Amino acid sequence: MTVPIEERDAGDRGDELAPPGEVAIELRMLARELETAQAQLRQLAADLDAARSALEAEQTRYRALFEVAPEGHVITDGFGLVRECNLGAAVLLNISTDHLSRKPLVTFFGLEEHREFRVRLYRTRVSGAAQEWFATLTPRDLPPHRVSVSLTPAAEDGASMRWLLRDVSGTRSAAVAAREPAMILRAALDALSAHVAVLDMAGRIVTVNRAWKDIGAPAGLFTASARAGANYLELCDRALREGRTGARAVRDAVVSVLQGTESRVDVAYDVGADEGSAQDASWFALRVARCEGPNATTVVVTHEDITAERQSYARERALLEERAARAAAEAANRTKSEFLTTLSHELRTPLNAIAGYAQLLEMGVRGPVTLQQTDDLRRILRSERHLLGLINELLNFSRLERGQVALRLAPVRLLDVVNEVLELVEPQAAAHALHVVVECGTEDFTAQADAEKVRQILVNVLSNALKFTPAGGTIRVECDGDDDHVLVRVHDTGVGIPGERLSEIFEPFVQVHRAFGEPTEGIGLGLAISRTLARAMRGELRAASEMEKGSCFELMLPRAVVGAALT
Repeated sequence: MTVPIEERDAGDRGDELAPPGEVAIELRMLARELETAQAQLRQLAADLDAARSALEAEQTRYRALFEVAPEGHVITDGFGLVRECNLGAAVLLNISTDHLSRKPLVTFFGLEEHREFRVRLYRTRVSGAAQEWFATLTPRDLPPHRVSVSLTPAAEDGASMRWLLRDVSGTRSAAVAAREPAMILRAALDALSAHVAVLDMAGRIVTVNRAWKDIGAPAGLFTASARAGANYLELCDRALREGRTGARAVRDAVVSVLQGTESRVDVAYDVGADEGSAQDASWFALRVARCEGPNATTVVVTHEDITAERQSYARERALLEERAARAAAEAANRTKSEFLTTLSHELRTPLNAIAGYAQLLEMGVRGPVTLQQTDDLRRILRSERHLLGLINELLNFSRLERGQVALRLAPVRLLDVVNEVLELVEPQAAAHALHVVVECGTEDFTAQADAEKVRQILVNVLSNALKFTPAGGTIRVECDGDDDHVLVRVHDTGVGIPGERLSEIFEPFVQVHRAFGEPTEGIGLGLAISRTLARAMRGELRAASEMEKGSCFELMLPRAVVGAALT
């Protein structure tokens, strides 16, 4: 039995609450009961979905059987007004299913049968008992014939009735048999989703199917007034005057069949989108065919909406093109990476030889050298180191593109890395008469990153700041952060970057100032490598700039978990 935690102990504990352990046990029990109830509810929902699917399948099966049954099946309300019927009933009564709907069924029985019809209908509606009898039907435009009638309630409250009509005359009218194919053809036309019109040889519409009647703009071209009796060619002319250019192809196709030039024409046309509409143009497939026979007097025109198919095809084609373009780009990228790797390795071998022999000469291994020769050798070594640095950049970039750079993520104090980087660039700053200021405060900003990669990024950013800041300028390094990230910002008072070129500076081999005729070192890979490394560490490298006032580069990295070991 569950004891509420508010219940007072009858013993010596007075107003003391139940022990926390008992409350926890009680909560766990309630949680398990809730989980069990949820599982049962999910099972009930699944059973309900299965039952609903089975019911829908059974309804579909019943509807199919209802439509193809040879006997006449009619559903009426409690007073004999037709609600629906199958094709067998329409053939038996010699009237289409559309025209039979909402008509009193009694009007198709002989006058002498009306009283018995009403009496039996009343008895079934009141008592719910089934009725069976023989009666005489009087179909439209056909002689009367005998049928057996079965009447049962379709609902318990008598609101609807089910009628079964079977022809028992044994001499069904030949006219009925002759009309049956036409009735079947009518039903088939009405079942089509395409817009169908039958024309005489003068171009007048003889009849249209249900899809044509139900839509507001038949064939995507005409108005709702396009009905039997209207001239199809005049409808096309009106659509052309209203600016629907697709009507021209439709008219030409119909004229070629009416004049006997062609027996069948297939055309696709678009009706265009309404001005201001966000939807694309609608497309239709047109088929115009002359009826078979030596003296054909009718032409069938079919308009089928193929907008969805064309859109699907366009999407599939765009997807295939995009995949092909991506595959080509990836192949080109692989080729480029392989070329850069091969080139870099091929260049490093002679450079190492140049450096080695230059150092030997500088050391006097091959004999004494003069001061001027020593100066020349040092210039050779400086150029070798510069060229080797460019080659190393190419190698690093190639490795990054292939995803071959390993990261060792660990907590890294930003201030320590900043101080290490400043020691490396201080000689350059002094040589350019630049003032470097660090504003990282006393707060411990620790990133979860690879210390070596962070140093590489800051060296690239600070080297650019030194390179493009005039003598006497200032470079300021700031540290900042929030609960999730830490930031290092490098501000300079340099020449700045044009706003329209700012988005390009992180692209490989891009050097903005070289495009303006200014001499620069490097090959434009430093920032591309830096941003790629930042993103690999789940961070970002961003830039902002204003011409003649300077630039700011911001490195954002994930903040390390408090208490983690520092590297």
